[in-house]
Amino acid sequence: MNPPYSTGLARKARLPDTPVAPTSGLNGSGRGFADPDGAYVGLAAGFATAATACPERLRVSDYQFAGSRIRLEVVGPRLAAVYERSLAHLRVDEGSGVPGLRIRVWHAAETGTVTPALASLDDPRSKGELTASADGNRLRLRRSHTLTAFDRPSGTVYGWIADLDLLGIYEMGRPFNSELLFWNKERGLQALHAGLVAHQGRGALITGPSGSGKSTTTLSCLLSGLDFLSDDYLAIRPDSEGHPTGHALFASAFVVADHLRTFPTLARIAVSARYADEEKSMVPLADLGNGPLADSARLSAIVLPRVTGRPTPRVRDASSAEALLRMAPSSMLMLQRAGVEDRVERQVELEALSRLVETVPAYWLELGGGVEQIPGLIRDILGSS
Repeated sequence: MNPPYSTGLARKARLPDTPVAPTSGLNGSGRGFADPDGAYVGLAAGFATAATACPERLRVSDYQFAGSRIRLEVVGPRLAAVYERSLAHLRVDEGSGVPGLRIRVWHAAETGTVTPALASLDDPRSKGELTASADGNRLRLRRSHTLTAFDRPSGTVYGWIADLDLLGIYEMGRPFNSELLFWNKERGLQALHAGLVAHQGRGALITGPSGSGKSTTTLSCLLSGLDFLSDDYLAIRPDSEGHPTGHALFASAFVVADHLRTFPTLARIAVSARYADEEKSMVPLADLGNGPLADSARLSAIVLPRVTGRPTPRVRDASSAEALLRMAPSSMLMLQRAGVEDRVERQVELEALSRLVETVPAYWLELGGGVEQIPGLIRDILGSS
């Protein structure tokens, strides 16, 4: 059975026969959604309206991330299926306790619930705009065709998704990325733009700029049987013994279409870009079946791949300064894109990266020739670190 997004733009879901009437918190003007507090109240009312009117369309699923439970409640089974695939490796049985984070969204195209009348952004593929309430407790994130509001003290996100057919591949493969970043920061986790693979619980952090061979390295390791945690986004935090540990977020990889020719197994399940500015294809790794997806691993090595003209790949030692220079720019840019603009916060993140590279040994992985030897070299690195 094909995943709901595997054939490009999915068909429109049939709306309920009778459109759901608006409530006092879900008005047609959209004025109540202009600030974070109003957006939170209005979106909470909208979710309640959709869930009450379409209870048979509500899907609830739980996930475990870095010791905390996330509950996802989606009114709209097509949309829910997309999110569930992207988080499949973290899914656990539904628990009775209070989750650390609750995400409650409704899909207008499946429910027919009256939606906020928000003017579309000029650029339909805009990264969106993030605004915070005066006290910083609520965050409002607006993208084209979506609006979410995050109440940080209660750990609750409410959201409206206009139409699954309008979402880009990054919104499908990395759902609620910004909200998860802020939630993780409050729990002492640091976001990194890096790949992570593991062998026998020991993780190799794979980092570098675009075009350095990061995805090639992580995906060749995945297909060789090493545990896969990330190809570009993860979070780290010291474990109970103070050792840095990486935690996976999304069961998806993003690969330049030309590179997929190297991995025919992945090319068969890849989802092509929907918009002209999406430079990569999405690979929903849950569709590999019983693939080696892991949720966490201790960081034992930092690997810095780079493409060379060598006939075969080789490994050599790297300094902590070299590791920091390869890791910091993209990780700091990722924070900026997610809305972390405060200079002090970004300095704290940079200092944490500096401590990481002083703690974990780093190695250059000079790529050349085919990819077949890469997984063995990563195993060797992890065995010696």
